[in-house]
Amino acid sequence: MRAELQLLIDASQGSIGLRELGSQTALRETPPVAARELARAPVTREISLGWRHSSFSALTGSESHRTHGLSRTREEGLDYDAVAESPTLGLSSGAEAEVMLNSFPAGAAAGTMLHSILEQLDFENSCLDQSRDIVALALELHGFEPSWHGLLCRALDRITKTRWSKDGPSLADLPLSRRLDELEFLLPVASRVKHGGPSQGLSVADLSGVFRRHARDDFQQQYAERLAELQFEPLSGYLKGFIDLVFEWKGRFYLVDYKSNHLGSSPGNYTAAGLEAPMSEHHYVLQYHLYTVALDRYLALRLPGYDYERHFGGAYYLFLRGMDPDLAVGCGVYFDRPTREFVAALSEHLADPPGAST
Repeated sequence: MRAELQLLIDASQGSIGLRELGSQTALRETPPVAARELARAPVTREISLGWRHSSFSALTGSESHRTHGLSRTREEGLDYDAVAESPTLGLSSGAEAEVMLNSFPAGAAAGTMLHSILEQLDFENSCLDQSRDIVALALELHGFEPSWHGLLCRALDRITKTRWSKDGPSLADLPLSRRLDELEFLLPVASRVKHGGPSQGLSVADLSGVFRRHARDDFQQQYAERLAELQFEPLSGYLKGFIDLVFEWKGRFYLVDYKSNHLGSSPGNYTAAGLEAPMSEHHYVLQYHLYTVALDRYLALRLPGYDYERHFGGAYYLFLRGMDPDLAVGCGVYFDRPTREFVAALSEHLADPPGAST
């Protein structure tokens, strides 16, 4: 090092010098600070919690989340299945074979990793060829044992080849040119002053009321009652989130959310009827309706001549552990297409809370 420094010094024509530090380190003397009593400033106004940035995770968070705060990831609007599965889910007949990812750990870390892998894959090309390096790096970054590598690569290959319905697509049908990964949105949630009183934002009653009025079947009506049990301060400000995948297929646009929830060991736990329970329990029904509003507004801005009925295809929730081309078509897949009236009403409630006036 000294030799390299000497070369630099010689080339500096006297601009740089070199000397060794002494054995004693000089200390800078700090002048004493005069002692004085400190007191907090008095609080003279009430700070409203209504005006804020929020997310689906924040609105539906458990009591522990409200008490101790959401993780940074969930607070920013990313939702990676950090949920405790109900013991009533996951019951199996004992006669069916296990789903491929039955043994793979559940929880937020697994969900985050699977999302990151799927975001990087080119679904049209062989997943096995691509996934070797992607999965190996993901396992290391997210703290999983390398021994999971083979299972994950095989499972992801089969997941991408699984058709979602008889006439529907698979991930392998979606070219990079027809998809957007992790589409971020920031929805303004308006605040109004009611009769000269305090400002009024979006409330639990507003949301559940929209669902009650537009429910198409018993499941949605029952979910409206469950939605009414949520507890959050009325929201004014912004609702933030990320849609895992938006794609265009046969002239229509769809949104996708990947779910890594462990619902049970057998394919029977991932049938279309069986998925209604976790969709309601974890408020994914609310989630995809909010995401539909966001995508509807996005397409209205970006797509000339956009029309909801003609251009919006619906929302797919892919429960990855239950997806395999060898299983019944639709296993692990939940689909819904909210009505135009439902989306318009929810969008209006976000933009202008009912019963409020300026």
